[in-house]
Amino acid sequence: DGTGDEDGDEDGDDGHLFPVMVFFHGGDLTSGYSYVPGNIPSHLPGIVSVLANYRLNAFGYLALEELGGRDPRGVSGNYGLLDQLEALRWVQRNIRGFGGDPKRVTVWGQSSGGTSILAMLCSPAAKGLFAGALAMSPSPVLNATLRRASEFHHRPSDGFLARTPCWPHASAGVNGSGGGGNTTTALVRCLLSLSAGEIAAAVPEDWVFRQFFSLPTNRSKPVAAPLLIADGVTVPYTLDECLAREAVHRVPVVLGVLREEADLTPGDLVNGMGQPGAFSAWLSKRLAPWGGHLGPRALGLPGYARLPPQQAYARMAADIRLLCTNMALAGRLSQLLPSVYLYSVAKGPSSRFCGALAAMNGFAYCPKYAFHLWDLFAFSRDYFAAMFWGKWLSKEDIALGKRLGQDFREFVGTGRVRGWAPFSLNVSNTGCEGKADSDRRQRKLHPDQGSAGCHHREDPKCFQPEPSSSFTARPEDSGEKLLPEKGACTAHVDEDLPFQAVNLIGVSSEEESLSSHLPGPSEIAPMVIVSNYRVEECGFWDFLGMQNQAAIN
Repeated sequence: DGTGDEDGDEDGDDGHLFPVMVFFHGGDLTSGYSYVPGNIPSHLPGIVSVLANYRLNAFGYLALEELGGRDPRGVSGNYGLLDQLEALRWVQRNIRGFGGDPKRVTVWGQSSGGTSILAMLCSPAAKGLFAGALAMSPSPVLNATLRRASEFHHRPSDGFLARTPCWPHASAGVNGSGGGGNTTTALVRCLLSLSAGEIAAAVPEDWVFRQFFSLPTNRSKPVAAPLLIADGVTVPYTLDECLAREAVHRVPVVLGVLREEADLTPGDLVNGMGQPGAFSAWLSKRLAPWGGHLGPRALGLPGYARLPPQQAYARMAADIRLLCTNMALAGRLSQLLPSVYLYSVAKGPSSRFCGALAAMNGFAYCPKYAFHLWDLFAFSRDYFAAMFWGKWLSKEDIALGKRLGQDFREFVGTGRVRGWAPFSLNVSNTGCEGKADSDRRQRKLHPDQGSAGCHHREDPKCFQPEPSSSFTARPEDSGEKLLPEKGACTAHVDEDLPFQAVNLIGVSSEEESLSSHLPGPSEIAPMVIVSNYRVEECGFWDFLGMQNQAAIN
């Protein structure tokens, strides 16, 4: 859909090309599909939308060293990622025919689709295929190698190979090492003879990581299927090594999380622990592997204090698994890329989100807070939400979606969001897209790196620092006028701490109390909480050594 800008400043009939969004769905890399009408942001004028499917499950992500000889790359795995990259090559070749600009392609994905975006940022094969990246709720730890994946699938009790007729050949060879000679040949021949049904039936249940929205129960890393991996070729390095080598593509990036991601399918129901001290005692028992009496300490942190038990639980799990790690990722990316934004949706749906979602968690729990998927639902409007919810979004929910749509549209078109503060670790004060960050951007960019906001890479004006700007929040009227004026931004700044900006979308009473200048709960303005937002909570979990609990894929 590229029907033109509501302001009339873009017109495909005059030869102008529109920005492009290419979407990759989530679903643990084991299920899902991209095409549902709600995933087409057709309510965003002037955007060409492309929805891409890709191979899933064992067909897309089974990685065995023995299969490397059958692959032109000399490795195996990441076939779904190869499909995604091929879709982007198709876009580069053909999108002009649909009115799209191949120089302004933004890849965006949610959940495991967002994790795929992180892999693309580190893939040499993705060079020149996109000019911006938007990852919603990605897992920022991509640390599995081909060797680790192959060993995982060779597990004698519950690995993929053990569930196939090929197990005698696999168990006869060197476990997970690729084997050699007749043993490897026999295993490969057997695997290639399996039917699609046999392959699908052999996928273990633990390929779907159900522990992700639970609080950890022990000090060991969670067992998760290494599906999206650093194979050494398509993805040469783990994410950590990619960043250390500065091997990431130099494009603007948006990372998004939700305040209570774990409320989608919480691992534990604690909403009945309303008696004083009950949840604190339960939490101390749950966190006992990390020390004694941690429940009161955790609940004394500002992000969890005075919250209902289920909301506090969802925030803790979300912080451990997603928000803290995405903050760390944003900090590292901000040292390398032209602009990096981190947003957090703090406002949940106007009423409980039941329907199909209640069947996902096994105990008919209906999410009510800012849960995993909620930003995608709100952004995608009524059809997608009604499909899962059974009723239409409220006026307030639609306003949240419009806020996201407005900001995403600006990012896709220009590589920036004027009402947001870029994430940075090295400056002590800023306006929204103000002088302090532009100085950093000028140091990091070079004219040959390109920019999502530039029509011509050789144009030196694309790489000049932006003039210093001043933004203030303006209270809006109700209804359709809930959105703030273009460029509006509110910042709560602690000058004594390094600058770390989380752009809050929607408002909760907790965030409202941080500053008298923040908009009220009914306003869907972007808010910038600077420096200490969630840092204390993340520091607590990191001090306990829980950073490895986010180590999935």
